[in-house]
Amino acid sequence: MSNLSKLARKPQEVKISGVKLTIQPLGMSDMDMFEKGSDEMTNEETVKLVKELIKKSVVGSTEEEINNLSMEYMLELQEAIMKINNVDEDKVKEKRKVLEEIKAEQDGQAA
Repeated sequence: MSNLSKLARKPQEVKISGVKLTIQPLGMSDMDMFEKGSDEMTNEETVKLVKELIKKSVVGSTEEEINNLSMEYMLELQEAIMKINNVDEDKVKEKRKVLEEIKAEQDGQAA
């Protein structure tokens, strides 16, 4: 193995609403998740991307857990994942805005 492995990011623990989660940083093999820019994505594609992002990042997470995750915590978790992966702060704000719009739509449909 070369010295390149020394540059790999290590998993980090974060607390979301008092719950400790281990976040696995994304690698080069995960770059295909970001083929489209967020301005090109539909709300459905954005939700799918966020679910995939959580599945790849949160060690041991299941499809059922992700589907039952409150939107409030999904936003917080997504921000933690993006921060761990050194994603530009403006992109984090952009994603939050899109997810908040989706949440507002869902809240409006539930009423």
